[in-house]
Amino acid sequence: MALGIVLAGGGTGGHIFPALALAQTIREHAPGARVSFIGSDRGLEGRYVPAAGFELDQVASAQVSGKSWLAAARGLAAAARGTLRARRLLRARGADLVIGVGGYASVPAVAAALSMRLPTALVEPNARAGRANRLLGRFARAVFVQFEGARSAFPPERVHLTGYPVRAFPEPRARPADGRVRLLVSGGSQGARAINRAVCSLLPELAGREVEISHQSGQADFEWVERAYAEAGLNAEVAPFFDDLPARLAASDVLVARSGAATVAELCRVGVAAILVPYPHAADDHQMHNARELERDGACELIPNHELERRLGTALTRLLNDPAKRARLACGAAGRARPRAALEIWERCSALAKGGRA
Repeated sequence: MALGIVLAGGGTGGHIFPALALAQTIREHAPGARVSFIGSDRGLEGRYVPAAGFELDQVASAQVSGKSWLAAARGLAAAARGTLRARRLLRARGADLVIGVGGYASVPAVAAALSMRLPTALVEPNARAGRANRLLGRFARAVFVQFEGARSAFPPERVHLTGYPVRAFPEPRARPADGRVRLLVSGGSQGARAINRAVCSLLPELAGREVEISHQSGQADFEWVERAYAEAGLNAEVAPFFDDLPARLAASDVLVARSGAATVAELCRVGVAAILVPYPHAADDHQMHNARELERDGACELIPNHELERRLGTALTRLLNDPAKRARLACGAAGRARPRAALEIWERCSALAKGGRA
């Protein structure tokens, strides 16, 4: 009988795209498996999961932590409702295995699976494990991590250093004939205002350079960012979101970005020189932990958010002017790549679903 595999989680592109990479790997290597998703009722999964050909069930979910006790209470209530609905959905789907792929949207389905004694695995993409995964990981059969620093949060006999699944990357576009350096600016699927402002403040200086720029601004800042480039006389490609971001990343020489887990995995996969600016309000400051692990390995330059406007100009100028430094950072990043992450996770999960050990 075909295995029923449910991937649980979502919210942002940083969780959705790796989950889809894993789902597509399962589809390729176990074509008879029934792969579906349980996600939130308000994340990006509603757009991208059905478009990739997978069924999606959406349940109520919210962050349990909040700025007030009322927000936390509402989060708990949503999680409880979501867990009850997830139990019904897992029965209806005939689930043999549930894989939590991260984000608060994973909690209801993973909690439901554990309560039903279904084999359950977690993917922890950050260097500092999230609170939900730290709790759920005590009971999951296996936990797959991207960073060595996350190991200590889980039972040692069940944690595996696999890396984080990444989207398929096309061959890079041909190099510009005039030798221009390609710069990609991205604040993630939602954009990053601090990065947008800091980069736009440098546009008068960049206007005189041989640089080709792609800037993913997020929807909220798109109009003024696009206007800033036009006023600086730069013919850059600016968009709220690039659906072809993997191709742009693969073709880039320099990346300026946040240090979310998916961004880190993808920049290592292609080997690009990166300036990482951790989001200062990320839960448990996990983006700072991610960037520090890369910085320690010579795989990025790290600029704290509060130092961004003061330091970005110097750091970016140095990278644009120094091909050798770009090459060193790119080599450091590529050395951390784990291109078989999705396949290794699936091979271990397949054993779990069949009653074995990961």
